[in-house]
Order: sequence, then C-alpha cells, then structure tokens
Amino acid sequence: MVLSVKQIRFLMETYEYSGKPQPWKMPGYVFYHCQNYNDSNSIQDTGFGSRLNFWSDGYLIGKNYPQYKIVYCLDQYPESYFLKFPNTYFITKEKFFTGINHFKHISNRRFSRLRNKEYTNLSDLMYVNSTTIGHDESLSLITLHYDSLRVDLERVFKKYVAVHLRRYYGIKWIESDLNHLTPSQREDYIQDSSWKSTSDTWQYIPDDVYLKEMKKYSHDTMFYVSTDLPAKYYLKYWKSILPGQIVTRDDIIDDIKQVFVRYYGEGMKYKMLYQMIDWFVLLYCRELLIFQPSSARGISAFSETALAIGSSEARIIPV
Repeated sequence: MVLSVKQIRFLMETYEYSGKPQPWKMPGYVFYHCQNYNDSNSIQDTGFGSRLNFWSDGYLIGKNYPQYKIVYCLDQYPESYFLKFPNTYFITKEKFFTGINHFKHISNRRFSRLRNKEYTNLSDLMYVNSTTIGHDESLSLITLHYDSLRVDLERVFKKYVAVHLRRYYGIKWIESDLNHLTPSQREDYIQDSSWKSTSDTWQYIPDDVYLKEMKKYSHDTMFYVSTDLPAKYYLKYWKSILPGQIVTRDDIIDDIKQVFVRYYGEGMKYKMLYQMIDWFVLLYCRELLIFQPSSARGISAFSETALAIGSSEARIIPV
C-alpha cells in the first residue's frame, strides 16, 4: 500500500483494548462507538469529553510532527457535523481500517514519547489507539462551523445557570443514597444502573446538596439541568423545591432545533443535536455550577471541555 502523504491514524478504544495492537482481531472486541445516532431520545454517556481530549492528543502530535496528516475515525466523531476541528481529517470506519496492516502500531509507552516529541526517526504510516493522556490548550481551538451560530446560542443560553448533575453512568452509590426515591423508583434505578461504578473517583452526590446551593441564588434565577439521568429519578422533586426555575433539554429542544435548522436545513441530524444540547448549554450559559467530589482529581471531562471551548464562567463547589 502506497499513500501520497505520511499519516497517523487515531482510534479511540475502550479501556480493555487501549494500546493493544490490532485488538479488532481479538475475540469479543467491541468497537468504541458513541451513541449519537441512537433511535430513541434517551441520553447516552458517549464519552464525549474523553473523545475531545483524545483529539487534543492527536492535535498536539500533529503540531510536533507537521509532516504528518492527522486522521480520525468519523464514526467516533459525528460531532464534526457541528464542530470544526483544526488540522484534522476524518474518514469513515471502513476507510480507516483499509490498509491498516501497513501501519505501525504505537504502544502506550511510545504514545507518551510521541506526544512529548521524543522521536526523530518515525515510520511514514502509524496508528494510535491508546487511552487519552489529557487535554491541553488546543481544546480552545475547536469552534462551531458558523460564528453567527455561536452568537445565536449565547443569546438563548446566557439566561441560565447550568447545573451538571453527574449522577448515572460511572457513579458509585449505595442503596441509602436512593432514600429520596419512591420504592418503585429505587427498584428501577437499581435495575437501570448497569454501569454502576466500583471506583471511589465519582461519588453519588445527593439531590439536597445541589438544591441547597441553588436556593442561594435569587428567586428569578433559571437553572438548566444537564444530565444523563432519566427525569423520573429527580425532576419532580427538584421542581417542587424550586418551582418555575428548572429547565431541561425537553423544554427548549424545539426552539434550539429552529436555530440549528437556519444553518443546517430541515435535513439536519436531529438525534445528534438532542444528544449534544446539554453540552451546548454548558458552553454558553451565564454560569456553570459544578459539584466536585473530594475524591475526584478534577471536574468531569464533559464540563471541562465545555469550559475550555465556550464562554461560560464556572463555579466549582467541593463536596
């Protein structure tokens, strides 16, 4: 296989396959595919923040080695429909794997050295599938395709204080954390939370911790709640404590769709927009209210990337 330019291909993997050469040949391999094209209007944890951080690693490597074309798998970045990633090429999954046997695999150790510009003699064709190291200032270079769309979204979202309710996938909890739920809701939650974490990094933060802080704002403050938690597990209670002040994606999605249709037409990918609307609000809201567990090294990648790319101010509450 002969390619006209040197290139490095980047493939996001789940943790068990990260950094392994050609894991797609292993039994039981699962391709890391975000859920943005899910047929239902349920919010999935797509690892969006982690995927943006993974992109930033590739962008930095591209700066270190500008003779290489930096290529990502389009199937893992459908957000490129809305977002512009500088100096990056996206190709379909089918094209990504075409000729991959001719590419030299970069191990986890070599990935770190490549990112730190410690190599001078490199293969013309390489691929990286290591877990992301972390973002740098390059995230701020990601933009919307239309500057005027940013202005329109800021106009709509600046009225909100956004609250990132990190509660569902990847959260460690015990049954006593669910005491505020009805017995049937508790049972549903236990059955639904198949992705319950065993890690101490992200602890369950009770509803009243959020609500106590939110009640300190003026009575006319409008709160936008960003979460992958189904509404039945929190929304009725929150609205009873802060009546008339709670908004979710379902309250504004039709209005926001109208904004995007002006730029992308009636054929726009509505399902993907529904997945991303929370992140867009975090980008351009008046203030982003974040509750950070003491066990966590930082805030979630979802909020972190929004703050790096958007214009919102953050208020971080340690708990």
